[in-house]
Amino acid sequence: MIGAATLQIQGMTRAFGGVKAVSEVDLEVGTREIVGLIGPNGAGKTTLFNLLSGLLRPDRGRMLLQGQDLTHRPPHRITAAGIARTFQNVRVFERMTVLENVMVGRHCRTRAGLGSALLKLPFERREEGRIVRQALDYLDLVGLAARSHEPAGNLPFGLLRLLEIARALAAEPQILLLDEPAAGLNTAETEQLAKLIGSLRQRGMSIILVDHDMRLVMELSDRVAVLDQGRKIADGTPREVQNDPRVIVAYLGETAATPEA
Repeated sequence: MIGAATLQIQGMTRAFGGVKAVSEVDLEVGTREIVGLIGPNGAGKTTLFNLLSGLLRPDRGRMLLQGQDLTHRPPHRITAAGIARTFQNVRVFERMTVLENVMVGRHCRTRAGLGSALLKLPFERREEGRIVRQALDYLDLVGLAARSHEPAGNLPFGLLRLLEIARALAAEPQILLLDEPAAGLNTAETEQLAKLIGSLRQRGMSIILVDHDMRLVMELSDRVAVLDQGRKIADGTPREVQNDPRVIVAYLGETAATPEA
């Protein structure tokens, strides 16, 4: 069941030079809700993700997570507060093992300081053991536990997508931002991804999903928001959005029927 708004985005605006990449965007995401975010290339989807994750600062607007204003916090503090993301272009540490990559994602939840780590104090050793166990749990969730000790660079592209999701999950987010997670995946891998995203919602997570696979977005999303030239032009159920004339024009022109990105 979808709960009250977990994330509130209010008037979010960011310009580059004279071009507004994101302009006065309002969006709410409820507990256990999957919100699809779609739009033509250059619509502002990734820029909005960069604003939500702290990689960019907005010119105007704010974002609230459970009523807490995170607008101008740096990325690591936004992650610690409960927002984690994946990237359109996969970013992993190729020379580190699969397990170590996920352990990196636990950094914002660790308590041991540099001193205890250098001295290998009992508290640090216990915490490290706990981090390993938790990282293995996330790898098991995405189906990569059996490859935990391989270098991440050995994984095929589809599994790298899953590894990046596992690393994001290790931060224990309330809101997970998925930036084109199905890009480059085959049909079987996309089906596996869809099942994983559905299971994350069952665990209580809220998700904003950006992807050019319209079937995936429409099947998974409770609501779909549409950006065009930085502005939100539609927000509703998948059926409502698919039949919205503004969306049809934005994607395929006046004579088009249904957006298929």
